Order: sequence, then structure tokens, then C-alpha cells
Amino acid sequence: MNDTDRAQIRTVSVDKAVSMPDTVFFFGSKQAWLGAVGGALGAVAAEGMLDDKGRLQKLLQDNKIQVGQMFRTELQSQLASKKAFPAVTDSGGDARFVISVANYGLFKKSSFDGDLRPAIWADVSLLKADGSILWQQRVKPEASEDRLPAHDLPYYEDNPWDLRDAFSKLVKLLSAEIIADITAKD
Repeated sequence: MNDTDRAQIRTVSVDKAVSMPDTVFFFGSKQAWLGAVGGALGAVAAEGMLDDKGRLQKLLQDNKIQVGQMFRTELQSQLASKKAFPAVTDSGGDARFVISVANYGLFKKSSFDGDLRPAIWADVSLLKADGSILWQQRVKPEASEDRLPAHDLPYYEDNPWDLRDAFSKLVKLLSAEIIADITAKD
């Protein structure tokens, strides 16, 4: 974001509505194995397997782990604490951040990795009041994956608070990336 645009913005907010996909992403052992055997087509087919994916979806719903709202709350908190803009409000302002999550769930770092890490792939935009885009960035878990807790699905089912904590750590890292990018000098 250039200094001229930044100077015009006194107050920002983060939209309360976070766009989320209907289903979660799950890339575990079965998916990795089929990907290795069947290439990209095998991995895509395996990702659609409902057993593990359904278990993860149920786990998130039953434990009220609302990843989109966690992301929104963390971004809003970091915007305020890092003083990225003069003021952060609950709604309105000179500009607003919009979070659109394309995919989220759990993935294995490699086919040989036994543990699953949380993942979020999202587009985050800063829009002026007239709807024009001032700034946007796509965030994904790659830069932070080694700093995240990783466990297998049965562990997360037995310890859902650890799944919540893993997603919480991820949204902290992704929000920090966003703040660093938006406050970087051109």
C-alpha cells in the first residue's frame, strides 16, 4: 500500500461476515498414499473421501471451532495492537478488511509425515468505502507450517481444544503476515 493511500485512511474495520467454503479440506495418509500412487488425479479423488473429511467437519462443528471468526477476531486485534492504522472499529470506517477463505482444514506436510497441521488459504482485501481495492494479499500456511502443532486426527478428536489452539496459532501467524505486508514501506 502506498503512503498516499495510507494517509487517507484514519479508521478501518474487519467485516463481520467471513466468506467460508461449505466443506473442509483434509489431506491425510489415505490422500497422500493415493496421490503418490495416482499422481495429482489420485490426490484429488482421495481428498473427496468423506470419512476423514466428515469426521473433521463434525469435530469443528461439535466443538464450535469457527475458523473464520477466529481469523477475523485475530486480525482485528493485531490491527489495533500493532497500530497499523490510527483507529480500528467494529464496523464502517474509511476502509474495511474483507476475508474470503477459499479452503481450510488439515494437511500433512509430506506423504511421510504422520501428523496433520491446520491450514487456511484465504484472500484478504482492504476496500475503500466506495468498494475499490486499496490492497490485497493471499495467505496460506506454507511460511508457518513448521511452527504449528501437528497431530493425527484421532488425537484431535480426543483433544479438540488442541485443534482449536492449532488454528488459533495459525491465524496469529497469518494475521502477523498481513500486518507486516500492509505496514511495509514501499
